[in-house]
Amino acid sequence: MFTGLIEAVGIVRDVGPTPGGRILEVQSPLAAELGDGDSVAVSGVCLTVTSRTSSCFQATISPETMRVTTLGSVEAGDRVNLERPLKFDGRLGGHFVLGHVDGVGRVAGIEPAGTRPDIVIRPSRGVDPFRYPGRASARWPQRARRRTSGCAGREGRT
Repeated sequence: MFTGLIEAVGIVRDVGPTPGGRILEVQSPLAAELGDGDSVAVSGVCLTVTSRTSSCFQATISPETMRVTTLGSVEAGDRVNLERPLKFDGRLGGHFVLGHVDGVGRVAGIEPAGTRPDIVIRPSRGVDPFRYPGRASARWPQRARRRTSGCAGREGRT
């Protein structure tokens, strides 16, 4: 489980084919704190670490995950948001987020809202039964703030 709060921004160093989908290699300081078999949210999607060094980790993206998430189009040089799973012995902020895909949404519009726009998302039909009437966080169309990272420039491969 995750909080949905971004801990770090990683740089995609390599993406390559594998019989089970694609291998994703991400450079991040968080790699030193991950172990083989650990879960990590990559741009909100729960992946399993298959190998790591002190500066990079690898994970496999399944064909279904490629089909229904933005990880299907990720390329070397792209930035991805990263979060380690929850530890229940510390402070909890954000929300409980599983990082598993229940459906696909479509961007229905982008509306000005101060310094950051509101992005209106229309969910696919299969997701509609999962909404919780009366809760602002689950009303459709869902509104989410687009956040920009503070990263500037491209780092070299290590």
